[in-house]
Amino acid sequence: MDREVIYKDAKTVITKEVDKEVELEIRHYPLVGYGNNHGTRIIVSDDTVEVYDFANGWAVRGSMSGTWEVARIEDKEFAERIRQEIEKVKTPDDFNKLVEIINEQQDKISDEVNELFKEVVNELEALAQEYSYREELKELLSNKEKLREFLSDCLDSYLADV
Repeated sequence: MDREVIYKDAKTVITKEVDKEVELEIRHYPLVGYGNNHGTRIIVSDDTVEVYDFANGWAVRGSMSGTWEVARIEDKEFAERIRQEIEKVKTPDDFNKLVEIINEQQDKISDEVNELFKEVVNELEALAQEYSYREELKELLSNKEKLREFLSDCLDSYLADV
């Protein structure tokens, strides 16, 4: 399928290709007349949004060429929202705002995952502490001398409060 040119000036081109996936790409040519370029590509499938940065032809024999994944979000509703937002992209600023929306969603998901991770860690710490108390209690019950001492301390503490 051919790429549709959405925007073009001396140094920047935005293209869109629609097939099974929607692909929107911005490509910057900082040295007019040379093939060196860099940019960002957004790929939206039915349930996934991906963002890649890329560089082509940089340095000696293209040694700094490559593609790097920046974001990947698997969410059908979000993918549909981005498909709709792609239709509004007409300028590099529009493209950058779209990338910002995707990055904000990625950050939101990362924050949610971090919160869930903290909750799991806290639960594990609570379980470990409960287990530790059980071990201490087991030790107290197995040693009558320590049990007497512990109960005496508890009774003294209770009577002091009353």
